[in-house]
Amino acid sequence: MAFSESGGGPVGHAPAGGGASAATSIVDRADSAAVRDGVFTDRVIVRCRSAAAQSEVVTGTSERWAKLASEWRVEAVTPTFDPAPKNVALATELGMDRFLTIRVPAGTRVQELASELADQPELFDHVELDPCGEAHTPPVNDPLFVDQWHLRNTGQVISGVPGTPSADIKAVEAWQIVPPLSPVVVAIIDTGVSQSHPDFAGVLVPGRSFIGTDPNQIDDNTNISHGTYCAGIAGASWNNASGGTGLGPNVRIMPIKALSSIQVGSQSTCANGLTWAVDNGARIASMSIGWGSSSESGPLATAVAYAANNNVLLISSVGNSPGSPVGFPARWDKVIAVGGSGRDDEGWLGSTTGIEVDIVAPADNILTTCDDNAGGFNGYSRQSGTSMSAPMVAGVAALVLGVNPSISAQQVRSILLGTSDDLGAPGVDPIFGFGRLNAEQAVLAAIATLPCGADMNRDGQLTIDDIFVFLNLWFTQFPTADFDRDGQLNAVDIFDFLSAWFNGC
Repeated sequence: MAFSESGGGPVGHAPAGGGASAATSIVDRADSAAVRDGVFTDRVIVRCRSAAAQSEVVTGTSERWAKLASEWRVEAVTPTFDPAPKNVALATELGMDRFLTIRVPAGTRVQELASELADQPELFDHVELDPCGEAHTPPVNDPLFVDQWHLRNTGQVISGVPGTPSADIKAVEAWQIVPPLSPVVVAIIDTGVSQSHPDFAGVLVPGRSFIGTDPNQIDDNTNISHGTYCAGIAGASWNNASGGTGLGPNVRIMPIKALSSIQVGSQSTCANGLTWAVDNGARIASMSIGWGSSSESGPLATAVAYAANNNVLLISSVGNSPGSPVGFPARWDKVIAVGGSGRDDEGWLGSTTGIEVDIVAPADNILTTCDDNAGGFNGYSRQSGTSMSAPMVAGVAALVLGVNPSISAQQVRSILLGTSDDLGAPGVDPIFGFGRLNAEQAVLAAIATLPCGADMNRDGQLTIDDIFVFLNLWFTQFPTADFDRDGQLNAVDIFDFLSAWFNGC
């Protein structure tokens, strides 16, 4: 028989009172007793050894499996990656099609179940529990303020303390030199994103929820709008004369709801959200979320591999636990691990540190969008935490890809790390990684990758329009017209530009 409904048999392994129905067991029950000791007690994740073994499990034709399923009151056996990844060949190569989620009543002793499943090597080559992670929630929710010091630090006084002028990510300088930008989709894998905030008008693209039963319910919650904080930092409407601003005028936000209303979620849910984002056009995935442990061959690691192999840039915050190890997914090599810096270009005291840290970005009192009863509905508040740092890196990455959409995710990673401002001990260190994010230098490096600098309007052709664009920029003393990148606008730039244009570079 197939195991899509609750089975009979002994109940000693499961909680008293009967299990939930198969329909409700598929819902991520992070708000219930499903979580205990840091893992979800209503599921175990397995990867079948082969397609044949998978068929035996799904159809219930394996006698040993049928006995186990009955003993443990298995409610359902479902594909872990649902919907299935679109890149079938890659998904098959990574074994994503062989992952199954074994659903059991909430409160089951899943550690024992996993142990018994691991003793069935003829059926399963991988068995793991599904840890419950928490969003890297800002530890302090301060009153509304009007200065976004991370974009331009003028020494603003925040909470009575001034910052250090120019200790910022050089966003304004980057905006002054960017050429026309292509739109870039950034997936915010979090608690959802406000659908009503005015600063997201024209910014949002279709997303999906993996929490609850409605995949279209991608709005943030009214408790703490963690995903809305992150989305605003990366892509709040730019230069619209209201509210704050995001990092990139070309950013398009894809809301992926993978965390519940209390900001927790499973690794398999996050894996599904990441895979869906990859399959639906995201070029960058920003994950301000983490777990203290994970498996190198589990669903989340496999989804990370799927995204990386599909040329998606992966970014994750390292967490807000000084003295603790960097968690997952930030800990993996395929993911840019983002720590926090402060208003004086020092390491933010609340940031997790470690040799896995790749780069840091401002994390202290960051003004951003909010839509909750804590900071105000469709409003703005200042937030602290590495959760704010990760989407900042994602926003600059979107600027880089907007300059040259043809470069790879690995090239973008190299640009971000290679152009960061080295802080602390010389070279890479466990507090700052390669250094503090520098948007201006990253954009300049992206411009240098363009095959033809004389194509000023980035339409792929050299026409008279490019000359008009360049001369207009030069006469208005706009930094983009610094064609030879020597920091000065003079006649040499005109000569170099025209020489490149006539030579058909």
